[in-house]
Amino acid sequence: MSEAICQTVVASVLHYVAAWNEPNVATRLQILERCWAEHAGYVDPNVELCGRTALCERRCTRDGPAPTSK
Repeated sequence: MSEAICQTVVASVLHYVAAWNEPNVATRLQILERCWAEHAGYVDPNVELCGRTALCERRCTRDGPAPTSK
């Protein structure tokens, strides 16, 4: 994998983590625009979501930030 692709992947992951830990809905959606396609899917053992807005709203239903946040 080229260095440019690695940097893009790392930036996308960091944006995703930042979005998940962002308490402000509008800011979270802006961050997700940098790393999540408008109609991309999200699946975990408890939920299936379609789209950036659904992912953003899912964060509102969780109890606090992601476990890896400081």
